[in-house]
Amino acid sequence: MLLTVRLLSSFFTLYLVTGQLMLDEICQLNDNSFGICKHLYNCPLAVKNLLEKKERPKTCSFEGAIPIVCCKRRNDTLNVQQDQKSPEYGKVSAKMCKTYSTLVFQNLSSPTLLPNVLFDIVDTCAIKKENYKENTVVAREFPHLVSIGYDSTVGQVWKCSGALISDQYVVTAATCSFLQKLGAAKYVRVGSTLPRENYYHEKPMQFFQIQQFIKHPEYDENKLSSNIALIKLNDYVKFNSIVRPACLPTSQNEHEEAINVGWGTLNRPTYMNNEPLKNLLKVNPSSCNVEVQHNFCVEQITSNISQNCLVDQGSPLQIGTKDQHCMYDIIGVLSSWKACHSQGIYTNITMFVPWIEKIVWSTEFKS
Repeated sequence: MLLTVRLLSSFFTLYLVTGQLMLDEICQLNDNSFGICKHLYNCPLAVKNLLEKKERPKTCSFEGAIPIVCCKRRNDTLNVQQDQKSPEYGKVSAKMCKTYSTLVFQNLSSPTLLPNVLFDIVDTCAIKKENYKENTVVAREFPHLVSIGYDSTVGQVWKCSGALISDQYVVTAATCSFLQKLGAAKYVRVGSTLPRENYYHEKPMQFFQIQQFIKHPEYDENKLSSNIALIKLNDYVKFNSIVRPACLPTSQNEHEEAINVGWGTLNRPTYMNNEPLKNLLKVNPSSCNVEVQHNFCVEQITSNISQNCLVDQGSPLQIGTKDQHCMYDIIGVLSSWKACHSQGIYTNITMFVPWIEKIVWSTEFKS
């Protein structure tokens, strides 16, 4: 009982869903004025109030785990299509990042038997800066992390990693498209970890087939230049508290440190941890000697290399997003790391954002 109370203390106040109003229906706000039922991620004021722990939004209903809330109407809501120009590169990524950040607020069944409480809107964030230097990955800490699978004589094996960046696309390394002795990449799984005490009945991993493996047109497997690819899944990912896309970087800022996460399969043909582990890496150390353009190198910070060299081909390198709640920017994907005591080479995703956006969010751009 004590554990349950402590768990709930970090969540927002619970509330009862008293009415079932659908999307875009008229609703009544707390001040008795009228609003429109919108997805929480389309109601910035409601998100702001939740983050600042101010007024709780009135709930219209739920669409799966996504709350639909009563949102204040704006005078300019009908003028969203007045600018028909194609957006600048980077703006689409920033807009989607803002949308995905609201997915951290989930409608989850209450684990308690409190009277009149059916659901609660929970801030499911598990990203904490003080945990960056720890190897252990907790549930929901990397909701964008995916595994890439191959067929083998013993069944499916998972030998590459990547990052979910939309409801149907993953970014990874182009070298993951085909592995010796295993052949072509065929599968993707998302939702890699679950809490041991699964109070909120979070759903298990989701599995997909690879519909298309899109390598960058300038990828050179001999030089490992432009070693980046997009995977299109055969179906849409269902977002929940353990599955949520990451952001793309929208600036050229330099970073001293970043976090890698993976299962430790690189250079270990028969090895894979049951759970992913993370390690903090130094970015572009003074000894870095990268010859290929659009790459950068990293090295271990901790001296205990045997415990910290836990990477996969294509595994994401990330930093905390400054402007959005509980999000990571994926700044690189692992291109090459020959040995733990040497430097690893990452593809610099910032240089490829225009190419990614044009494919993933093609409808935002004019042909």
